[in-house]
Formats: sequence, C-alpha cells, structure tokens
Amino acid sequence: GCFMGEIDKALEDFDHPGAYRYFDWDLAHGYGICQTKKSLLAHDQMALVDHFLDYYYSHILPFVDALPKSIIHNDANDYNVLIDDVTSPTKITGIIDFGDIVHSHTINELAITCAYALMGQKDPIKTLKHIVASYHNTKPLNDTEISVLYGLIALRLCTSVCNAAAAIKAAPDNEYLLVSIKPALALLKKLKQCSPFAIECQLRLSCGLPVEQGKSNE
Repeated sequence: GCFMGEIDKALEDFDHPGAYRYFDWDLAHGYGICQTKKSLLAHDQMALVDHFLDYYYSHILPFVDALPKSIIHNDANDYNVLIDDVTSPTKITGIIDFGDIVHSHTINELAITCAYALMGQKDPIKTLKHIVASYHNTKPLNDTEISVLYGLIALRLCTSVCNAAAAIKAAPDNEYLLVSIKPALALLKKLKQCSPFAIECQLRLSCGLPVEQGKSNE
C-alpha cells in the first residue's frame, strides 16, 4: 500500500501521449470488456461475474466521472513486485513491467493492487484494510474513492477472469494464463458474501476517517 502510494505520487505530474489509449486492461473499460467476453465463461462463472457487473453498473458507474485521473502503473501483481530477500522479505524494493501503463482513474491502481494481494488470503478483508490504510497514509484517498473501491476490486477480478478466458481460447496450451483464474474466482465468491457498505465502513475506520452512524438526516 505504501509503495504503490509512492508510485502514484511520483506519477502525478508525469505525462506522455502514449498513456492515452484504449486498453483491455484499463479498469475504466472493465465493464464493457467483461460484457463482451463473459460468454466464454462457464455458466456458474458467468453468473458470478454478472452479479458484480450489476453491482458496478448501479453503485459504481454513477460516481466514476468524479474520480481523479492520472497515469498509473496498472499491474501491481506479485510477479512484478521486487523484494529485498526471497526467503525473508522485509520490504518492497521496486517494480517492473510498465507495459500496462495507462491514463486512468487513480483509484484503479489501488483496486488492482488489492485484487492481486487479496487472492489466497484466509482473511482478505483484514489484508484489504492494511493495504488501503497504508496507501491512504501515503497518498490520501477521498470519500468517493473509498466508496467505490470494493466494486473496482471485484471488477478487476472479473476483468482478469474474462480476459483470461478469451486468451485461453486463443492459446489453450498456455498454462500461465491459468495462474490467476482459480484464486480470482475464489476471491469473488468471498467478496459476494460481504456487505459492501460494511467494508466501506471498515476501510474508513482503518484510514482514521469518520463513519456514518445513520443518525444524520442525509
């Protein structure tokens, strides 16, 4: 969380014409990408993806235009993060693979980071709170960014599953494409069991922000 916050702070004033492009891995286009590729999934997988696409359409999309934008790394997964020691890591020392860099909503960086970091975790919400609080302490999030994070994490997982399904159809012998599908689907099932509002409240508390108590007229 701290490391990716530093990356996004460093990229705040960076600009390059090549970052303004349509890209299958740009989460700003994730909803449309999933709609065009979800038919390649098994029936139960497509139903799971549809659940989160419906949530995104009703709860996230209306607020997307208000989200800050910048150039982001866009692919902070465990294959791209460098550490100081393979057996006993104590800190992240760098990041590689800038091939997915794109101008998008800045919060997508954190959503992508969390999507990969939560896969395989016994308590993904606990992990989520640590990462988000660390990012917020480095690069403060606004209220809208925190409120849409749950839906964007789920959308990234859905995008990964749908893009992988299309890639596997084109290259069925490429085992690398299977790396994140099973853990992504398992995490989506866990997230489906959670209350998005409860997660938002927990994230706000972990960031030291006030939580709506349901007492105000608004």
